[in-house]
Amino acid sequence: MTDANRLLHLTLALALLAATSCSNSIEDDVNLLYEGGAKAQEARQRLSRARPIDTRSLIEAFRDTRHPAYVRLDLGAALVLLFEREENRRVLYILIEAIADREAEIRAAIAETLRGLRPPEAVGPLLHQFVRETDDRVRVAILAALEEITVEDGPEPFSWHLNTDLLATEERPDDKLRFTRALQQVLLETVSDSLRTRSLEWLELLADEKAAEAWRWLEKGDRRWAARELIAARDMVPDSKNLNWQLGHLYYRMGERRKALTTLREAGLLIAAAALPTKPRMDGDLSDTAWLSATPTTDFFRCEWSGRASPDTARTELLLGYHQGDLYVGYRAFEDSTAALTALAVESDDRAIARDDGIELFLDVDHDQITYYHVAANSLAAVTDQFNSGNSRLGDLQWDGGVEAAAKVSDGEWSLELRLPAHRMGNRRITAGDIWGFNAARIRTSDEFSYAQWAPTYGSAHRPDRFGYLLFD
Repeated sequence: MTDANRLLHLTLALALLAATSCSNSIEDDVNLLYEGGAKAQEARQRLSRARPIDTRSLIEAFRDTRHPAYVRLDLGAALVLLFEREENRRVLYILIEAIADREAEIRAAIAETLRGLRPPEAVGPLLHQFVRETDDRVRVAILAALEEITVEDGPEPFSWHLNTDLLATEERPDDKLRFTRALQQVLLETVSDSLRTRSLEWLELLADEKAAEAWRWLEKGDRRWAARELIAARDMVPDSKNLNWQLGHLYYRMGERRKALTTLREAGLLIAAAALPTKPRMDGDLSDTAWLSATPTTDFFRCEWSGRASPDTARTELLLGYHQGDLYVGYRAFEDSTAALTALAVESDDRAIARDDGIELFLDVDHDQITYYHVAANSLAAVTDQFNSGNSRLGDLQWDGGVEAAAKVSDGEWSLELRLPAHRMGNRRITAGDIWGFNAARIRTSDEFSYAQWAPTYGSAHRPDRFGYLLFD
C-alpha cells in the first residue's frame, strides 16, 4: 500500500471515528435530558455548541417522535443555534417541516422560532398548518410568525405594512383565499381573545386589499362593480371602521349622499353639529343650556400604525354646535386626577402644545381632502392654529383663526370651550346641510403619552384623506 493510500485510509478512519463519537455524544446528551436537573442542563449546554458534524444525529434525534416533547424542544433549540451559526439550509427545512408536528407544544415553539428567523420559505407551510390547526396558542403563534415574515417598512417614519404577495405565489395560487376563509372561520368559533384580535387584524388587511380593487374599478368608470367590490370587502369585517369609511366615502363620491351619510353614521364616522339656540357662555363650563341640543360623542380610538381601530380606554366627551356663523366645540376629558396635567404652552402658536394635555381639531372645510385647518388647545386655554396643505404636520402658523377658548379644571376632569369663526376659514359660511371633513384628537400625558382620535387615520393624524364627516344639522 502506498503512503498516499495509507494517508487516505487513515483520514477516512479518523472521520468515521469522529462521526461515531459525535453520534454517541448526542445520544448520551439526549439520555441526560430525560433525567433533568444539573446533568440535563450540562447536556443542553453541550447541545447548544453542536458542530456541523453533529447535524445528522441532532436532526434524527429531533425528528424521533418517541422522545417526549420537552426533550425534542431542547433538541430543536440546539438546531436553531446550529442554523444561526452555520446557515445550513437543511436544518432550516427540518425546522419548517416541524410546523406540522403532532405535538402542539412543538408546533407553537416552531412557529415562534420561524417568527425570529423570518424565512420566506416558511410562509406556505405556515399557511397550510393554520388552515388545519385547532390549537389556539399555535394559531396565534402562526399569525405572529406570518406577520413578522411579511412585514416591510412603510412610507412614513415608524410605519409598516405587510407584503401579502408572499401569501400566494404561482406555485400556491389559492393559499390567500384558503387563509382568508380560515380567518373567517376563526371568528365563528369560541376562541381566545388574542387569536380573535390577530385574526381580525389580518382580515382587515386582506379586506383593505379588496377595497383597493374597488377604487380601481371606480377609476375605470364602473361604479356598480366598484360598489359591489367594496361591499364585499366591508362584509369580510362588518365592524371595520376602515372599510365602512371607504364604503361611505365611495357612495359620497358617486353622488349617493343619503347612502353615504347612513353608512358613515352607523359606523360612528359621521358627527353632527347641532344648531344651537343661543351662543354658549365661553367659560369652559359645559353645563350651559346652550349645549343641551348637542349630543356628546364619546368613542375615541388609539392612533396606531394598524388597520384595525382600537378603542381608547380614557373617557372623553366631544360636543359640536354652530350659531350665527361660528362653530362651537365643547370638550370634556376625564382623569383619575387632574393634578398632573401638563400645560407647557401659555402663548398662542406655541408648538409645545403638542406635548400638553389637550385637544386637536382638524377641519377640511371645502372637503377637498388636501387642505385643512388645524387647531389645538390645552388646559390653560392656550391655542395654536395653522393652515395645512397636504399631509405635513407643520402648517402655516401665520393663519389666524380668531379662535376663542376657555378652560375649566376640576377634580377628576377638565373641560374646554372653543369658538371658531367659520368666516376665517376660507371665507366659508355655515349652512344647514353642509359637510366638512373633520377629526378631533385627545392628547393625554398622564402615566404615559397617548393620542386618541374620533376618526381613526391609522398612523398619522395629518391625513385629510381619512378624516371623518361633519354634518351641520
